[in-house]
Amino acid sequence: MPIEGRSPRECAERFRRHVAELLANTIAPSVPLLLYEGAREATFGVSFRQGKKLATLPLDTVYGKLFLHLAQLVEAEKIDKKYRLKTLAYWYRLQPSAGLRETDALLRWEYDRCHDPRQPGPPRHHLQAAATVKWDAQVLDLNRLHTPSGWITIEELLRFLIIEFGVAPASADWPRIVADSEDVFFREFSGKRRRSGA
Repeated sequence: MPIEGRSPRECAERFRRHVAELLANTIAPSVPLLLYEGAREATFGVSFRQGKKLATLPLDTVYGKLFLHLAQLVEAEKIDKKYRLKTLAYWYRLQPSAGLRETDALLRWEYDRCHDPRQPGPPRHHLQAAATVKWDAQVLDLNRLHTPSGWITIEELLRFLIIEFGVAPASADWPRIVADSEDVFFREFSGKRRRSGA
């Protein structure tokens, strides 16, 4: 069941609190995840911010210092006398510097609900990477391709950062924290269903 509340802000704030607690207990104990109003009515953004500007989270990895940008755009739609939250878009970026405009991401996962899959265009869920694949005289630029990825939860992103990039978790109990958060996401925040044992 997706998040419901008495107002659009209540729905969005409930989601922000859940994600902020997850991040604080895993990889971001001191960086705030803030809620801000979107351009359209009943839309909100959730992201790392410094004042009014989007920000990144510095991460010490086995590959050196990297920076994570995490943002979701959500909308609360009125259903009967309540509001129900849905994700319109997300952007997860792992990049070599803190600035969002000055650098290409090494890896980025994106979702755009507004893209109609019946129309020409890239997959709504996709991964892009600052890499090329060469064979014979051909070159694939993975930063220009929108490789289909499926839905990426924040919990899966955290597992990836901790296990594959060696980001030090804030708690030795991080696997349980992430799994519990994922259970809450599928049980309380999403219309999607988690497969048993997944």
